[in-house]
Amino acid sequence: MKKFLLAASISAALLSASAVCFAEPVAVQNRETGNIEISGLEQTSVTVQVLKPDYEEGSDVTKSDIVNIMLFETHNGKVTIPVEIENDDMYTVKVNGRTSEALWQTKLKCYSSDTLSSVMATLKSGTADELLDSFDEKEKREILGIDESAYVSFTPEGRKMWANTVKDAAISSIGDYVSVYDSQFPIIAVSYAKNGEAAATILDKYKESILDADLLGYDDYEGFDEDEKADMCERIISNPQTDKAKFGQVFSDAAFLTAIANVDGSADVNSVMNRYKELLSEDMDDYFSKKNTYSVDSNIAGISFASIEKLEKRIIDILEGKSSGGGNSGGSGGSGSFGGGGTTHISATMTEPLSKGEGFVDLDSVLWAKEAILELGKEGIVSGDGNGSFRPLDSITREEFVKLLTLAFDENVNGVGASFVDVDVNAWYYPYVASGYSKGLIKGITMDKFGIGEKITRQDMVVLIYRYLIHSGVNMEKGDVLTFDDKAQIGEYALDAVYALSSNGIIKGMEDGTFRPYANSNRAEAAQIIFNALEFSRGYKQ
Repeated sequence: MKKFLLAASISAALLSASAVCFAEPVAVQNRETGNIEISGLEQTSVTVQVLKPDYEEGSDVTKSDIVNIMLFETHNGKVTIPVEIENDDMYTVKVNGRTSEALWQTKLKCYSSDTLSSVMATLKSGTADELLDSFDEKEKREILGIDESAYVSFTPEGRKMWANTVKDAAISSIGDYVSVYDSQFPIIAVSYAKNGEAAATILDKYKESILDADLLGYDDYEGFDEDEKADMCERIISNPQTDKAKFGQVFSDAAFLTAIANVDGSADVNSVMNRYKELLSEDMDDYFSKKNTYSVDSNIAGISFASIEKLEKRIIDILEGKSSGGGNSGGSGGSGSFGGGGTTHISATMTEPLSKGEGFVDLDSVLWAKEAILELGKEGIVSGDGNGSFRPLDSITREEFVKLLTLAFDENVNGVGASFVDVDVNAWYYPYVASGYSKGLIKGITMDKFGIGEKITRQDMVVLIYRYLIHSGVNMEKGDVLTFDDKAQIGEYALDAVYALSSNGIIKGMEDGTFRPYANSNRAEAAQIIFNALEFSRGYKQ
């Protein structure tokens, strides 16, 4: 049976402490016996002192300070010190050599036998509610070695799931609890995290214990950036699991859909499809039998599908000529795909506004945004790549979006002193960033950095639209209802903007009812939301 050797915040994966390691010694209180155990000692014999909480560091040790003092022969670098702990407090542990030379000391939080017995009684026979109450106490979590940062990221459903998991395990010993914690707590912590960002942080911490290195999607996950990992984990928490095998399946599905949503271009889609071929049904045989899959790949690249089934349906529709592909249904100013292919710097080579009857040749994949793109093109707000293409699924950077906003809403483009370390005064974007900064419309990602070259997130895009609308004289009712399923994940700084634009119909959500605040936006989405905002602004001013 594993011994329960937990100190504050120590990982449950280290509970057994079985390896011999002569580095820095480690002292823990055995939660089963209450004794103090030290490992990692180099000496064959040592004297150990356990001193009471009121012992003053550096003072002479008196008899009244001592809880226990003993001479020990070490075994594999370990000793066990029997102690009777009266109060839950910090105790001093000193290790001296045989000739009394000081070797090592530490402070250790220890708990009385009454406290440990109470915790054990709840583990063994407590109801789910009693277990939940116990886990909700920070000190009890410390005693039980529960990962604090992971637990506070649980949703209420996650906390209940963990309590029920422990109850259903019918624990009869500390060893039973350790086994349940090791095998299930990390999976529950990821599956029931409050948002994708928190889930990704937890998954990065525990991936080696809950994921096999050869699991489909593992390598892709390792290559994703922070935003892509958060997006992938949004998918995972939408289908929470407690079983390792089922969690692995959800993980692979999420990795596949995230890879499709964030490909560098249509040329990479076929590679992703083949990499995840085992996840796809026989209905995809027609796709894989084609020598040239560009007609499909170009119409699904960069699109965020809610499920593999929806991805397959889109592919089938394209193959059967029922659909030309593209984003979500029209006019949603923030619906449709996000992420997109590689970034196109739209502002350095501005083309002339579209004349009446002209258009871009690559809008079939975003029919929902076609009207907006064409209208903004005629007004000279958006432009193409000079070859007749708009590249709607390419991502858009912060400075590029600021230029579009400036062209749409700011007739007086002037300003100096955008004192961000990453803003070049000679760059094409400087007048637009400086103008917005001087008017208090834009801020940096830090106090001294604007975030040049970084893809803009959906919530940052909404915040900027909101500020430019207010600056242009539009007063907006903010509303008091937000229906997005993931509204709890929206940053506090963005809430007013999301409420206002949502309640006034300028933005809508994704097909699955979410907003996905941390997902990156693409050129089609940027055009649609600016078009919607302009229409609202013009209607307001009439």
